[in-house]
Amino acid sequence: MKIKILGTVAPYCKDNKNCPGYLVETEDNNILLDCGNGITRWLNMEQDLENMIIIISHVDWDHFGDLLSLANTVDLFHKFGYVKEKVKIYTPKPSNKYEEEIINCKLIRIIAKNHYFTLTEYDEHTTIELNNTKINFHKTRHPYNTYATRIENDSGTFVYSADTGYEENITNFVSKANIFLCEASFLKRQTRNINTHLYAYEAGKIAKKAKVDQLILTHFWPEIPASEYIAEAKMEFENTFAAETGKTYILNRRHYNG
Repeated sequence: MKIKILGTVAPYCKDNKNCPGYLVETEDNNILLDCGNGITRWLNMEQDLENMIIIISHVDWDHFGDLLSLANTVDLFHKFGYVKEKVKIYTPKPSNKYEEEIINCKLIRIIAKNHYFTLTEYDEHTTIELNNTKINFHKTRHPYNTYATRIENDSGTFVYSADTGYEENITNFVSKANIFLCEASFLKRQTRNINTHLYAYEAGKIAKKAKVDQLILTHFWPEIPASEYIAEAKMEFENTFAAETGKTYILNRRHYNG
């Protein structure tokens, strides 16, 4: 399993930093976790669109803003003969609590209907099986329906937190992951009015309790150096790194190569 970092900041792009997006390559599939603004710059389209599935963690714009660009590309590549089967998109079922969430879900349905996509809505009970790879979901603490993703195969276990506030139940979902890619939106020195995103030290706390092998932080404020998030998270969990755009992590059980 390979995890390529396509974007690490939110809620807007800055310089060469894109919004969230991560490409997980398995033996048989390319799994795109989120499609934030700017991430298509880091895709190798002819290679990565082959056997691709797209999983949107939630319908905040910084997590699916590049979907229309990708949709147009998929259509063209299909016409050129490079993409032979429709690309599958998985999006959360809307909570129906927020007007914008409902509108954004409808927008994604329209994009899927009018491009070379098939759309499936998922929730925490959904399991996706791709040959020897299994994907499960956990509902996180966030306003829109938002899901962490756990991907497991013979190489090991990779978990992506998506956007979440601190809550105890996520520890079980993350348990003993080889690589835990976790949001760290805030530092202790910043004010956080509601618990819908994590402080960096909270990401470290989850990693420690879940007994993961490696913590990789992401979802940074664009203006703050990643080194500050690493320093804070390491107060709780030593084996902590910052996601870097363009970097690929190779997961092979207990051997990782960044």
